[in-house]
Formats: sequence, structure tokens, C-alpha cells
Amino acid sequence: MRHSNSGNVKSQAPVAIINNLNKRFLWTNVNYDNIPYVTQINKSSNLYVQNDLLVVGSINNFSDIKVKQNIENLDLTITDDLLSIIPKKYNLINDNKTHFGFLAQDVELYYPNLVKNIKTEENDYVKTVNYLEFIPLLLLKIQDLQSQINELKERDKEQKEEQKEEKNKEQKEQQNEQQKEEQKEEQKEEQKEEQKEEQKEEQKEERDKKQKEEQKQEQKEERDKKQK
Repeated sequence: MRHSNSGNVKSQAPVAIINNLNKRFLWTNVNYDNIPYVTQINKSSNLYVQNDLLVVGSINNFSDIKVKQNIENLDLTITDDLLSIIPKKYNLINDNKTHFGFLAQDVELYYPNLVKNIKTEENDYVKTVNYLEFIPLLLLKIQDLQSQINELKERDKEQKEEQKEEKNKEQKEQQNEQQKEEQKEEQKEEQKEEQKEEQKEEQKEERDKKQKEEQKQEQKEERDKKQK
């Protein structure tokens, strides 16, 4: 990564020399805010590591808005081809370690800006992949998927609420029907009771009437006896 010497950066004398293809690759110390770093003297040079890179601390990229221009939000359509890239398991030639990653040729079909051709010492060209810049694409895809999940959850919640309301409505209607049936039964019982009471009244009236008739008959008989 190329950096300007702006800020609190102080260069010191070269501290190391590495031979690469009979060329001298010079290193020097620099300080960023009193933190010492080692960097190449020739800022147009890139660093080529031919084996594993072990970092005890963190790897930090310059990402301050002050060093960027033409800033735009990513359009979601840029992630449409992510799922077209098939992850692979492989080992490098002359290396038995198992690796996981992509084929640069596959990536180049959809995201050519993440693929770079590097000229080797044998004057051949090898394709490389910028894996780090997959992170914003993956994050955008995840955000979209999460948005869809949230939408489905909200829709499911609404459906459950509607089902709950419908169920409550049905239960209320059933309760109303049950109450109506109970009221009808009560009315029937009341009618039966009323009928019973009416029958009792009628029976009583009949008895009273009969008694009166009997009394009249007795009185008449009594009068007839007296007359005789």
C-alpha cells in the first residue's frame, strides 16, 4: 500500500538490504505518531512474500475519508453475482497444505477489478485475487439478507396477529352462539315453568270451582231436607 509522508512521519537511515533478482531493495524506519514502522525506501516498490506471513499484531489499511475520493454507496445489484463464484478447496503446486478460496479466473468473470495479473520472474503472468475487498460485498449481501429476514419476520408476525385476531373473533362468535343457545334454553325452561304455573293455577281454579259446586249441591240438599 502506498502512503504519503503527510502527518507525523519521520524517516531514518536505511536499516536493511534484501537482494531480489540482483536488485537492492532498501528498507528504512519511519515513525507514525511516535510508533516505529519499517518500510521500503522506494515507495513505488511492492512487497512480495513467498511464504506465510505471520503477524502478531493487527493488519490495518488506511481507510480515513481524508484519503479517499469519488465515494459512493454500493448498489445492491453488485452482489448479484456473488453466489455465482464457487468456493474451492485446493493445495498449491509443490505444497501439500489445504487451502480454501476462489479461482481467480472465476472471480474475474464477475469482479475483474478484484483480479490482478502479476508478472513472475519467469516472465509468466499469474492472476491474484484481492480477498479483502470481498468483505464490503459480503457485508452488503448479508445486510440485504438480514433485511429480507426482518421483512419475513414482520410479515410472519402480522400473519400471526391476524390469525390470533381471527381466532379471537371465532371464539367470540362461538361464545355468542353459545350464549344464545343458553338463553334459548333458559327461555324454554322459563316457559316450562310458566306453563307449570299456569297448569297449577288452572288446576286450582278447577278445584275451587268443584268445591263451590259441591258446596252449592250440599246447600241445596240441606234446603231440600228442611223443606221436607
